[in-house]
Amino acid sequence: MNKDQLAGNLKIALGRLHENLAKVSGDQSRRRHALQLQEAGEVQRTIGNAREIIKDSIKHAAKQHMSA
Repeated sequence: MNKDQLAGNLKIALGRLHENLAKVSGDQSRRRHALQLQEAGEVQRTIGNAREIIKDSIKHAAKQHMSA
């Protein structure tokens, strides 16, 4: 897990927490902010996932190149 995946997951969790607090308090502004935070977390986690895929692909290609 890289830093983008970790930060993305944290933003998603915080967004869910804020969303639940907003539901309890009825604060629509806080709810919108919570949903935005969750979306930002999803984007950051996706970027982290892409970084991991690229890193793994490079490692795999290097191993194949070294064994050839």
